[in-house]
Amino acid sequence: MNQRFDIKIQTERGAVLIVALIMLLLLTMIGVAGIRETQLQEKMAGGAQDRELALQAAEAALRAAEAQVAGGSCSGACATQGYIAYSNSTTASVNPTGITTAWLRLDRRVHPTTGTDCTGTPSTCLTETQYWQAYPWLTGNASTAYAGTLSASSNVGTVPRYVIEQLPAGYSAIYGTTNAVTSGATVTVTDFLITARGTGTVACSSDPCSGSAVVILQTLYRYHN
Repeated sequence: MNQRFDIKIQTERGAVLIVALIMLLLLTMIGVAGIRETQLQEKMAGGAQDRELALQAAEAALRAAEAQVAGGSCSGACATQGYIAYSNSTTASVNPTGITTAWLRLDRRVHPTTGTDCTGTPSTCLTETQYWQAYPWLTGNASTAYAGTLSASSNVGTVPRYVIEQLPAGYSAIYGTTNAVTSGATVTVTDFLITARGTGTVACSSDPCSGSAVVILQTLYRYHN
């Protein structure tokens, strides 16, 4: 008896190859997404570290400025660099060189506490934030450079700086030259508005500073005898 076997040979249509290419493409896309996520996280971590360095630098400058006026006055180098003394509510009687009159008028700025006292035109009326962001920190003696030593890890690009403003009597309800205490006695008080700026690892070559993290801190320092 003769037996007949029929063998059917199917042609290769490349289905396996197509599936493999699709899987390879998906794996590539997943890999690229992972790399981008890692880069983004590194950038965010670097930005946070840069801002932390700027914060530490600004705090160091702020403490140095407070030490300058701990005795109730600003003398020596303090009185020639970054020190502004106001004779009344609008103009400065003592001011460092390199600052134009527009920067030396309290009535051009919105008061940081009361939100008032800005009587200038809209083009010159600035909030405290706007004022200090645009302030000529690197011009002449407009500010004082921090002379202390920062920690080795604080690899800041620009030395932190500060400005001391001796506020006039009656500038606002919270400022004054005398303050009543017990038994009717009075003490003389002097108010200083201290503003310090710290930057990150990228150096600032002009104002306003760009390309680097910037932290500006401000405190009201009150001295009384």
